[in-house]
Amino acid sequence: MNFQYIASDPKTGKRIASIAAADSIDHLVKNLHSEGLLPLKVTACNSRFSLAQFFGPPETVKGKELAMFTRQLGSILNSGLVLTDGLEIVAEDMENEYFKNVIRKVRNDITAGSAFSLALMKYPKVFSKAYCQIIRSGEESGQLYKTISNLALHLEKVEQIGRKVKSAMAYPMFILIFTGAVMSAMLLLLVPKFKEIYSQVDAQLPLPTQMIMDLSDFVLHNILWIIVGAVLLALGIRHIVQKPEMKGSLDNLKTKIPLMGKAVVHKSLVSQFCRTFGFLISSGVEISSCLDIVADVVDHEGIKTSIKQIRKRVVTGGSSLSMAIREHKIFPRLIPKMVSVGEKAGRLSEMLTRTADYYDQEVEQTITSLLALIEPTLIAFVGGMVAVVVVALYLPIFKLATLIK
Repeated sequence: MNFQYIASDPKTGKRIASIAAADSIDHLVKNLHSEGLLPLKVTACNSRFSLAQFFGPPETVKGKELAMFTRQLGSILNSGLVLTDGLEIVAEDMENEYFKNVIRKVRNDITAGSAFSLALMKYPKVFSKAYCQIIRSGEESGQLYKTISNLALHLEKVEQIGRKVKSAMAYPMFILIFTGAVMSAMLLLLVPKFKEIYSQVDAQLPLPTQMIMDLSDFVLHNILWIIVGAVLLALGIRHIVQKPEMKGSLDNLKTKIPLMGKAVVHKSLVSQFCRTFGFLISSGVEISSCLDIVADVVDHEGIKTSIKQIRKRVVTGGSSLSMAIREHKIFPRLIPKMVSVGEKAGRLSEMLTRTADYYDQEVEQTITSLLALIEPTLIAFVGGMVAVVVVALYLPIFKLATLIK
């Protein structure tokens, strides 16, 4: 059951208003006391149906929310406030209730004596291994506020390019769904009206018109089975996609999608590898740990496997990083060349960041060009599909007008 509560923090004197799940009010009060809070008011949530109340706040944090949290925290620390106060201020402005509760729990752990990075590690769903490792390096160097500000820039850049890739992938899907909706509406609503008109005329309909009529009849008489079949198919595909053994095949398929795969998906993954790797190195993380973390960050099984093999060659085989990367064709030739320059000049993180910037520009230009090409093509496709149905419906009328002449 969910309860709304107002509590006071005796150490700071601040009031906290939030929602929490508990078996009873007594149980919630005990939880608040264990967190060092003094409950002032506790009431059961409104019984009105709400998905958030029924299931509880969704335990997810978007990349945009994490980047915003990091940016705000970095700005607050840069202004001279202590970490615990900064976390409380950011939590107060957070709309995501789950994230708000996580931030406050992190704050309570720090107040109890925990290091910031260790407190973050308790919530791997929110803070990745890379995020925690970077925060830890900032703590060890004594420049936490600067590290957090740089981390915010990194997250914003990754989020920006990720949004562009997703929008490029989503646009064709939206057009296809829209086309399906328009065609379904025509088959269910428009075609039956024409069928009523033509049924009053004892004449053979043209083949295209008859095919449209038959398709409309099939959809009307089997609409329930079609919906059930579509739902089952979607659930089946989702079940298959979530299987670990399918992950590698699907990842390879993503990078082979015509127009989008190699030019957008693969380059964005390569950019993520370079940017994350370079940022970890600049934050003072050793190369072996960097490779281990990047392997967890990159969402592609083929690249993950290659990174793990590269790490093994560098750590146990004594190979240089550039030579180890050169052995894996999944990475473009530019990467080992830039890494080699960075190794020789002692500017590896800078070279990796420049490489990531280059691929980001390539992805952005490709997306702009593809959208300029795809948009009119898809609009023409939708118009063509609608035109086929409309012409097929009006063919008998056109034929009749020709016979009258």
